[in-house]
Amino acid sequence: IMAMKLLLFFILIFSSFGALAEGFKVVTFNVYMKPEIGNVSFPTQRMKANWHVLKNKSHKHNNDWDVVLLQEVWTIGARKILKDCSYQYSVDIGQGHWNASEAGKHQNEDSTPVPDGHGQELNLDSGLLILSRFPVLKALRYLFKSDGHLTSVFKDGERLVNKSVYLAQLQLNNREKIWIANTHLIANYCGNAKGGECESYEDVRSKQLLEMKSVFDKYVGDAPLVFAGEFNTGEHPNSKERSWYVLNELFPDFSQAPYNGLTVSTSSPTNYFKTGLEERGKVDHIFASDDFVIRQGGLAFEKKFKTENGTEINYSDHYGWQSTVVLK
Repeated sequence: IMAMKLLLFFILIFSSFGALAEGFKVVTFNVYMKPEIGNVSFPTQRMKANWHVLKNKSHKHNNDWDVVLLQEVWTIGARKILKDCSYQYSVDIGQGHWNASEAGKHQNEDSTPVPDGHGQELNLDSGLLILSRFPVLKALRYLFKSDGHLTSVFKDGERLVNKSVYLAQLQLNNREKIWIANTHLIANYCGNAKGGECESYEDVRSKQLLEMKSVFDKYVGDAPLVFAGEFNTGEHPNSKERSWYVLNELFPDFSQAPYNGLTVSTSSPTNYFKTGLEERGKVDHIFASDDFVIRQGGLAFEKKFKTENGTEINYSDHYGWQSTVVLK
């Protein structure tokens, strides 16, 4: 009898440790859903395919993610579809009815993040969206002051959108509270550029990282934080530039799941929509503060599906990146 009691005691002890170690799966994915004249990128069919993957746990390309961080959900229609993917909670914070012709919209901009209650995003806003199985306790959005050049508005379109960071406090199943952030930094337009003239925007990207760090310091402090998204910079030689070093200097206590920086890629010419372009490596990342153990990193949405006419295409021009994070 005493032996049985001891056995039950140790089972209870180890079970309690297991309950305290709360782990969950995160995926970040640029869905490449922009308003488009024509059907070159199969936007409607890809959106339906993404919906099927996220909606059905039994789908062969679904890895049972608990938190989904999406970028480039540029249209209202796409946002409505994705928010109907069986995730109970979502973060969708609009900036108001911006007009693309308002060239001065960032001038004298109040740097205070926009809290909940200001409506949902319209077309061509930040393109960010968070889906979660965990309750969202708080959510805010910060609009980057550093942006693309007005003179390049018709070349790269960066000034037509509102690059931002979403920040949400989630409550895990064990009642612990953590923060999660989703962002999409300004792109690098020097890949495959012809004629020697291009804009890397590495200075702007670095400033956006500095702004994001300030937001985290103000609203998160020392609390557990996971931040992710498309950073347009990474370990691969074709994408490794100043902002990658800035990122690592600003967040020295954050880590990713282990991966090979030369062979793992989310922006690859093996993608249907990137054929003929240069290898950019992994520019989509998930970082976790040292409050977590982060592991099981791998590609997501890297497989293909068949369109209505039988063409095999990818879900997006990017592959997603997934990780498992465990709160210590």
